[in-house]
Amino acid sequence: MNLKQKLSRKLKKTGGFTLIEMLIVVAIIAIQLVVMVPAAYAFARYEFRFKKLCFGLVLIALMMPTQITFLPVYLMFSDLDLINTLWPQILPFMTDAFSIFLLRQYFMQVPDELVEAARLDNASEAKIIFRLMLPMAVSYTHLTLPTIR
Repeated sequence: MNLKQKLSRKLKKTGGFTLIEMLIVVAIIAIQLVVMVPAAYAFARYEFRFKKLCFGLVLIALMMPTQITFLPVYLMFSDLDLINTLWPQILPFMTDAFSIFLLRQYFMQVPDELVEAARLDNASEAKIIFRLMLPMAVSYTHLTLPTIR
């Protein structure tokens, strides 16, 4: 057995899985930042049609035990031929009702004057979300973003 085979065997035992796990975690957190934070901001700051209905669906998802969704999610990924890929470990965790609810509650507590001041400084909505609201919600994001059940 040469050195390359020994190293690849060691990497498979420890590092290979660790790298894959880190890739999965980074992908989940990146997707959650792109999906959940703007959703929570929209529920907190905007008035739009069917807002209460959409937020009610988020609350229903919050009350639903995750064990109920295991079989339908497995069947969906099986139909899409994604079973032996990393996507079934990433996609089910791209949103979380608890995180949306908690961030919405925090965003509602931020004074409107701060957002208005950012708008007067020509800040876009994305800049307001990711440069103003999210840094202030750091204590909440430690609780909500890495929500791997």
